[in-house]
Parts: sequence; C-alpha cells; structure tokens
Amino acid sequence: MASRIVAFIDAVNGRLYRLAGLLTLALTVLVFTIVVLRYAANTGSTALQEAALYLHALIFMLAVAHALPRGEHVRVDVFSARLGERAKRHIELFGTLVFLLPFAMFLLAISWDYVGRAWAIKERSSEPGGLPILFLLKTMILVMAGQLILQGIAEILRLTHAGKPT
Repeated sequence: MASRIVAFIDAVNGRLYRLAGLLTLALTVLVFTIVVLRYAANTGSTALQEAALYLHALIFMLAVAHALPRGEHVRVDVFSARLGERAKRHIELFGTLVFLLPFAMFLLAISWDYVGRAWAIKERSSEPGGLPILFLLKTMILVMAGQLILQGIAEILRLTHAGKPT
C-alpha cells in the first residue's frame, strides 16, 4: 500500500515537473520575443514582461517538489558523507519531519488568507497594461505547499519502508 501511495505522489509531481519543463520552453520563447521587440522594434509590453515573471515563478513552484525524491534539494553532506545508508535515512527522515513538513504546513497556513484575499478582489497587476491574473499566480503558493506536503509524506513512506518487502 505504501509503495502505491509513493508511486502516485511521485507520478503527480512528475507530471507537474514535466509541465514546468514545457513552460520553460515557453518562457524561453517569450523572453526571446521580448528582447526582439525591445531592440528590433523599439517597443515593450508590460503584459509580456509580467508574463515572463509569472512563468518563471510558476516553473519554480511546479518543479520544487520533484527535487526531493531525487536528492536534488539543498543539503549539507559534510556529516552524512561518512555515514551508512541507515543513518542517512534517519537524517533524511528527521529533516523531513522537523523541517520540510512544518515549513510546508506553515507556508500553507500563512498563505491561505493571502490567496483568499487575492481571489476575493480578483487581484490584478498594479502596473498599467499588466496582467489581470495575479490571483491565479498567488494560488500556486498553495499548490506548491500542497505538493511539498504530499512529497514529504511520500518521502517518509519511502524512508520508513526502505528495504522492506512490498
């Protein structure tokens, strides 16, 4: 059962990561377009600039949880480099329980009203010509926190069931 839950969470975050990859391509094309418009046509667009900023934030928020099961997040290996696999699993478990999950839950809790207010007024850019979808971008904070919580649960299951038959 635990392995199916882990596989499901990994699959969801993996799909969001692939979406982030596609959005990275879109961001590259968008930034290229902005540069061409700026230097070839001597024109600019607040909406395009904000779209690039929003895409960059969206890419990060969609991809962040995918780094956890791959060990691509920031960690200090000075101490654990000399430890055995069991000790490393205990350190990862400790970090997930004491740092990752409380941080993600705190982020979810403090962002809830912030995002709610943005939705209540359908918050938009304060810049003239800016995008009217700032409330949607702010919603991604909640999605990111949720992804981190789910991936934290998957990591706990993975770490506590390592080496056990499934």
